Amino acid sequence: MVSRILGALVRAILVGVLFAWPAFVVPGLAASGGALVATVALGMFVWTYVEYASYAPSLIEFREAPPFNRIRYGALLATVIGLSLIQAYMVEYNTLNGLAYSIGAVIGYSIDFPWSPVRLMLLQFPDAITGGKSGLIMASAGLAYFISLVALITFMALFYLRRWPTNSGPFNIWLNLPTFTPSSSEDVLKRLVRDARFNLTLGFGLPFLIPGVFGILFRFVGGSPFSDPYLTIWVIAGWTILPTAMIMRGIAISRVAQLVAAQQERIRAKAEAAGAVAATG
Repeated sequence: MVSRILGALVRAILVGVLFAWPAFVVPGLAASGGALVATVALGMFVWTYVEYASYAPSLIEFREAPPFNRIRYGALLATVIGLSLIQAYMVEYNTLNGLAYSIGAVIGYSIDFPWSPVRLMLLQFPDAITGGKSGLIMASAGLAYFISLVALITFMALFYLRRWPTNSGPFNIWLNLPTFTPSSSEDVLKRLVRDARFNLTLGFGLPFLIPGVFGILFRFVGGSPFSDPYLTIWVIAGWTILPTAMIMRGIAISRVAQLVAAQQERIRAKAEAAGAVAATG
């Protein structure tokens, strides 16, 4: 009980720091948007603590199957840090800010081709180009996509080398997939396979769909997602990390489906063996 509460507190602090980080790095952000940053960070702190302090989670998946959530958090933290440095570079230059911007710009311009996600985002918000923010978007997207790719490769390596998720002991579907609710036990395998395919398909499609969704949304509410540094950081972070998280979830659920299929096969084999013994007896 005590260890669970302490672990929940540590995780909540880490999540709160993640959402508050840009205010400590981007000059002027704490003064102009400190109240918003503090509100978001506090809200995420409370939600994370409640999720991890309870015995059974309500939304967070794979809570007992490390390092799935650790990789996702690490990728998001690295993305937010990198994007914050690029935002800081637009205000004042130093070696670290310049390095982050240069790396992101090289990658961003290399993936800027017709119908690429970066080009689609720029086409949705032409004011970013006229306002001189195209370089900022290119560098931010390039760095964020690079971090997402590293996170995905890391997860795949651990997935195969450590035989995830059985490396951490028996896997409990209902504890690690709290939102998974098949109508009957016979539907478990079919539902897992369908969810895995859906997540993989959506993960590969989201980089191209998100620019259009943001374009429609911001045309409806007015303004631009790149008008505020904090909003820019989280828009680009969501645009790049969310697809990676969906692909990781699809891979993870497909692995769980394999475990369920193997378990069902073992149960079927035992039942057939028992039936054969009973028939000969």
